[in-house]
Amino acid sequence: TTRLRDLSASVHAYRDLGPTKLAFTKIDETDSHGAMCTLAARERIPVTALCFGQEIPEAMSEASPEELARMLLGDDDAQPA
Repeated sequence: TTRLRDLSASVHAYRDLGPTKLAFTKIDETDSHGAMCTLAARERIPVTALCFGQEIPEAMSEASPEELARMLLGDDDAQPA
């Protein structure tokens, strides 16, 4: 649910550390996933992990292009099995 501006500020705050991967949490709490995909594309940093629940690491899954596409298209079955 975080706005693109806020996501960008977070990435830029850590720019000196050279982030090479993005992980997004609380995916299950929103149906709007465009900002995270836009951020990854703009910053040229791949999304490698998604978290669909409260239990870490159990709720985390490896991100895939297909899964991200399903999320962007609003597929209700986008959560990993």
